[in-house]
Amino acid sequence: MEWEWVQPKLDKMKNVLLIVAACIVMISCNPSGSQTSLMFETDTIAEVNTLTDAEIANGWILMFDGKTPGKWRGYNMDHFPASWSVTDGTLHCKASKHDKADAGDRGDIIFDEKFQN
Repeated sequence: MEWEWVQPKLDKMKNVLLIVAACIVMISCNPSGSQTSLMFETDTIAEVNTLTDAEIANGWILMFDGKTPGKWRGYNMDHFPASWSVTDGTLHCKASKHDKADAGDRGDIIFDEKFQN
């Protein structure tokens, strides 16, 4: 019975590892804002979706203002499909039970202007 002293130490080590694992999970789920977010706050969308005077003078156009579909339309359509929306400053395709091109007002969107390289 020379190994009897090992079991209490293993139990203690197991408890310590569980506590450490729980702490790691809690820290990784912390919504403190210390991590960089790829999403913009809705208040800053207008600031992000703008052009400088120099860009406008060089012929740049704003393709999306973060608020309206603007010149975006459905492929082979003359309107913006109902399956798409402007949500939190993004163009968002609503989910379908079947395929993106299933019956109805669905499908890809394109910008209603032609460009040259």
